[in-house]
Amino acid sequence: MKQAIPLISIDSDLTLSKAIVLTKAVTINGNGRTITAPFGKTTNDNNAAFMVNASGVVINDLVIKGITASTLHGINSYRVTGVSLNDITVESFRSGVVVNGSSVAIKDITTRNNAWNGINVDKTGAHLTISGNNAHTEAAAIYVDDTTTGATVTDLESAYVSQHINANGVHPNDLAYTLKLPAPTGLSMTASPSNTLITNNGYTSSASVVAKWGAVTGAHHYKYTYWNDIATSPYKVSSPYVTNVTGTSAPGVFNQGEGIHHFAVSACSANNVCSPDSSVFNVTFDQTKPAGITNLSPANGSYTTSASLASIDWSDTSDAIGPISYYYESSTSSSLNPDGSFTSPAYRSAALSSSTIPTAGTPAGVYYWHARAVDAAGNSTEWTTPWKVTVDNTAPTISLTSPADGTTIPGTSITQSWESTSTDIDHYIYTSYNNATATSVRYSQNMGTATSKTATNVANATYWWRVTAVDKAGNQTTSPLWKLTVSNPIPSVSAEDFGVAWTKPSSDFEGINVGFNIRDFSTVTGISVDLYKDDEKLITNNATSSLLGLFNNGTLGASLSTPFVTNGTFVDSFCGGGECWNRGIRNWALADEPTKAVITVTGKNNIGQPTTKSATNSSFAQTVGTFRSILPKVTIPATPAVPATPASPNNESTTPTAATPATRATPATPVATRAASVADATPATDTATDAAVLGATDIASTNTTEDPSINENAVLGVADTKHAGLAWYWWTAIAATAVSIVWRIAGALRRKKQEY
Repeated sequence: MKQAIPLISIDSDLTLSKAIVLTKAVTINGNGRTITAPFGKTTNDNNAAFMVNASGVVINDLVIKGITASTLHGINSYRVTGVSLNDITVESFRSGVVVNGSSVAIKDITTRNNAWNGINVDKTGAHLTISGNNAHTEAAAIYVDDTTTGATVTDLESAYVSQHINANGVHPNDLAYTLKLPAPTGLSMTASPSNTLITNNGYTSSASVVAKWGAVTGAHHYKYTYWNDIATSPYKVSSPYVTNVTGTSAPGVFNQGEGIHHFAVSACSANNVCSPDSSVFNVTFDQTKPAGITNLSPANGSYTTSASLASIDWSDTSDAIGPISYYYESSTSSSLNPDGSFTSPAYRSAALSSSTIPTAGTPAGVYYWHARAVDAAGNSTEWTTPWKVTVDNTAPTISLTSPADGTTIPGTSITQSWESTSTDIDHYIYTSYNNATATSVRYSQNMGTATSKTATNVANATYWWRVTAVDKAGNQTTSPLWKLTVSNPIPSVSAEDFGVAWTKPSSDFEGINVGFNIRDFSTVTGISVDLYKDDEKLITNNATSSLLGLFNNGTLGASLSTPFVTNGTFVDSFCGGGECWNRGIRNWALADEPTKAVITVTGKNNIGQPTTKSATNSSFAQTVGTFRSILPKVTIPATPAVPATPASPNNESTTPTAATPATRATPATPVATRAASVADATPATDTATDAAVLGATDIASTNTTEDPSINENAVLGVADTKHAGLAWYWWTAIAATAVSIVWRIAGALRRKKQEY
């Protein structure tokens, strides 16, 4: 009957005073305990802490420790078979385990700090089978002495690499096994001295860096390999820079220039058996700033609303080496730090991939904003110059001020005014309408920042008006609609022409005509049209440089406005071009008290149209012809008229009697004279000393229904100088004839008036 193998369980750490010699098959469970052997070798039979001299020995989960410079081995199996060592650690001996002519299976072993090697396989028949998760710090994890003896190693998991040891021809048949070390992992890089982390395939502007990687168990040292893609560099992938590093980091300087740099690391054993290279770590070195950028929108100093401010935009830029990011800042203050950033930013963005940032919903306020571009290496442009933008969501105020709603005013000059308490008005829009529903636009104008609008000579109308205030942000408010009525009452003006006129002897006496000649290329200017009442001049119209003109229908005319003249009867006279002409007795009666009255005097050229037509303005300059004012034709009576008192030698008229119409001579100097006021029952005549009158260039009223004999102008002429010395009886005859003519014309005119 086969005996059971004894089991020994170690429940505490032990310190030996001498070697343990196993002469029978036994299983020792160490339970993770530690056995220390602080003594040295005495004989070859006592050269290990554990001497295994029996087959079938099993040792599990045990730590066996020697001392520094120990002369012992940890475990020595001597010419036995079936020995099994599992999950054991052997350290600080000459060799951790000796397989001396024995057959030993080892799994999950750690050998550490053993002076010769981790496991020694020696002598004929020695065979090691190894598997599991093993670790060794020795230069040779497994050392085979003289392979010619037949000593072998079976690596069940191909975890080791072997190489022949040939130290200057000594032991040429020895074979050293080293664990295949894994390639290092966790490669990284930091900028120096900032210690800023640089990720794989990243960028840096720092020329000084430190490459780092994770430690590999069992590695004696590391092989560091570096190369780059710079054309002028000697370090290429085919000819890299290589150095051994004992730690897990390597400092470096990118002194080969800007571009992409690479490094890789392998873990090596003490006898320089190295793992495959790690994955390649790539980094781009770049110290060149991107091209500068500029602000685009919203414009500096602009106004907008929260709804309209959808985004803020600046120009794009590029970089020769890597991608670009943008950073945006805004602030309610324009104060800057030395680096150009805002001292108190209201918002600071993270890295942006595009040159715009959405800003919808920005609250009302005054903001400053700027941006900068940063490449992947951290090289930055300067911050752009801060731009100001005002976000305004408040509509402006607007109030109409005058004229009041519902006002009726004359259209001579109308000023409409409004006001706003807002300080950021961009412009006002004035609009008037033909109806109270504001659907028919009469007039519209952008008034800029003006707060009033003035119009003159506005026609009679009722219209409605309002003003829209628009601020710089585009907010707008429209005032209420106000009503305005323009009323321009034109008084009825009647004229009575008694048909008495002085004329040149050469004048045509078919009618009582007074003529004057316009010379080639001459223009009569400086007309004055006067109204007289009761010997008092009321109005002189000389507001323009020229009021004379020849109209398209051949009529001559002049006009004058008589604002605020009370009812009455008036006499007109004309001066122009340095000469004056008395109009004769022509009475103008204002039927009511007007706000503006326009009296128009018309004349005709020698074509002699039968009626007075509407006059339209045209230039009188360079017009040649003879023009005359035509009065009704009268017949001189056959019987002598009542003689008049002859004029005195100095041309002053005598006082007329009650029964005899009087004539009054005017001075011979070229000044304006006027007719005396007369009653309807007693016509009077005026004399004149000057001749010629031109029509006005501005006709403000039109008479198309009156009889021509009333509307046409009577113009007084100048007596020919050759008659100045006539005898008194000739003067008497002339006066009598004039009186007769006056009476006849007066009667004719009264009859004409009755026709109206």
